[in-house]
Amino acid sequence: DFDFSTGKITANSGVTLTGTFSFAEDMDAPQVSGMVFSNGAVTTTSALKVDTLSMTSAAITLRHNAGTTSEFGTITGNGSLYQNSAGDLKLHDASLWDFELKGGGNTTISGTVSASQYLSIGKETVTLLNGANVTAPRLTAGNTASGQPSTVNIEQGATLTITGSTDADSTGNSLLLAHWGSSSSTLKLNGGTLNALNTQML
Repeated sequence: DFDFSTGKITANSGVTLTGTFSFAEDMDAPQVSGMVFSNGAVTTTSALKVDTLSMTSAAITLRHNAGTTSEFGTITGNGSLYQNSAGDLKLHDASLWDFELKGGGNTTISGTVSASQYLSIGKETVTLLNGANVTAPRLTAGNTASGQPSTVNIEQGATLTITGSTDADSTGNSLLLAHWGSSSSTLKLNGGTLNALNTQML
């Protein structure tokens, strides 16, 4: 059932969505549940409300306005999620390829999230809530462009783990918290845990 006039998408188990799609800014938040998304890209200027979604070689780019919130329950597969909006993002569980947060909004993570390639943060406030467990081989913050400061809050009971081992004095470091001018980054351990056993923070 695809009703783009109302911004609602529902699908029975086994439905595959392919291609490239755009959602208009003035639409209500499209509802996505039980869908398989393969070999394509979605760019939306409307917030998304996602229950369960499987992505294979696919990507979602969020560009919705401040004051709106996209919510994702569970994302499986190897797709990528790009939060390039001034709006907010709430994410529970996700298995991703690339994970980029740089729109200037607030992202909260409450479950288990893994990124196979990297977690990139710029001009975003990211909060790992109690029970969150985020893992990536590489974390970069303040590295997307000048004038994009970022904040990472790791709350009590939350864990951020960086598995990469690149430990060079360069922007290729596995744990990079500052690079461009006016893009300072703040990492706050509010009772949470940062694991980065094979690299130093730069």
